[in-house]
Amino acid sequence: MIAIENITMYDYISEEKGVLLNILENKKKISEEFVNCLTSNDIKEIIISGSGTSYHAALAARFFLERILNIRVRAEYPMMFKDLQTIYYPNNTIFIGISQGGQSQSTCKALQKAREHGAFTIGISENCNANIFNYSDIQILMECGPELSVAKTKGYIAMMGILFILGIEGAKTKKLLESAE
Repeated sequence: MIAIENITMYDYISEEKGVLLNILENKKKISEEFVNCLTSNDIKEIIISGSGTSYHAALAARFFLERILNIRVRAEYPMMFKDLQTIYYPNNTIFIGISQGGQSQSTCKALQKAREHGAFTIGISENCNANIFNYSDIQILMECGPELSVAKTKGYIAMMGILFILGIEGAKTKKLLESAE
């Protein structure tokens, strides 16, 4: 076993395959509540928000989700959303807040603002006791394990995997994508 202080970024990168395989094995459980929300509420827009690595995952997944789900998808930085964003989205909006550690105050406040304005809120975190879950109608646990390095590698991969699974499972349910595709 490796002592925590000796874990390197390479060690985290080496764990990515197992993280993604776990996400694929559990794709139905991970996506079930999202898919139900997406299909039963005639969702018109998805907003994904997070800071740092979480924001970059939102940016990277945005175009894929928009294309596969055939709805508008935006990536928003939580500080900008909570402080400056004029609310201009329909009530049929899903707001996804991502925080690997789960304690991001700006993401909590953005989720709270979105919820107060009628959006369905989803929190995605590695931490089962994440503060963002207090502001989330749906909680998705990343299950990628802790990552103590500054640069988040396996957390980024887990975020991307989960966002892509949400899109694929949502598109299959909405009959926008065949299972074979």
